[in-house]
Amino acid sequence: MREKAVKFGANRGLVGIVAEPAAPVAGKPAVVLLNSGILHHVGASRLYVQVARRLAAAGHVTLRFDFSGIGDSEPRRDTLGAAESAVVETREAMDLLQARKGGTDRFVLFGLCSGADMGFKAAGVDERVVGLVQLDPFAYRTRGYYVHHYGPKLVNVDAWRNYVSVRVQRWRATREAARRAPGTVEDEPLEYVAPEYRRVFPPREETQAKLQALVSRRVQLLNVFSSGMPDHYNHAEQYRASFPGLDFGSLLQVEFIRGAEHTFTFLQDQERLLDMVEQWATRVFPPAT
Repeated sequence: MREKAVKFGANRGLVGIVAEPAAPVAGKPAVVLLNSGILHHVGASRLYVQVARRLAAAGHVTLRFDFSGIGDSEPRRDTLGAAESAVVETREAMDLLQARKGGTDRFVLFGLCSGADMGFKAAGVDERVVGLVQLDPFAYRTRGYYVHHYGPKLVNVDAWRNYVSVRVQRWRATREAARRAPGTVEDEPLEYVAPEYRRVFPPREETQAKLQALVSRRVQLLNVFSSGMPDHYNHAEQYRASFPGLDFGSLLQVEFIRGAEHTFTFLQDQERLLDMVEQWATRVFPPAT
């Protein structure tokens, strides 16, 4: 496996690392890894480095690069928003790999969190994408979600005790607020509230329509969920159940690594993830004969 730094894009302002197999394998699509948030191309806990090298060793050319304004890449010189420019730059990354000697016109996009979101958007507008690996992608609550979320709590004494305690505290606070004379202001220390990032999922119907388009194109899908989105996802069967009108057939593989953090920090979780990704890629993209 060989690694090389590259600059590309309209103004050669994008920077990335290409990893090439020691012995190219015919029929293997190239893999492009997309930034998660403002993390640069190394990835959380060097996850992207491990994924890129593992897949390169399995015969895939890989490219992990930084979107404009992140890591080593320069800011853009136009007025495109981040979501639009990410799709443009992802396609430029594919153009780069396709133009190289022995390049391919088949690609797999890989991303965690917002990187998964950008991969999903790019896959919808570029038919060169034949595979999509999403870590903690868009997720929607189902009946099964609520069963898994509330079921264990119904028989948990501590959960009921905490519920009652919170209710009592709220009742006392309400009574105290009512007791105060109208118009009085008591001196209280100001509390600092840290800014919060909220990831917004598109409407379920919109996501289902775009998934249907990918399925119609026979795009291979691997979705790996962690336990890091408990407000949205809590069991492996939830993803298929979120889209009951969509027949994925054999195109979708869903995995749930229970106990894993959102960024797959722990080494044992990274190893499980790496094995899943490599085995999936080997199964759905066998060498050309």
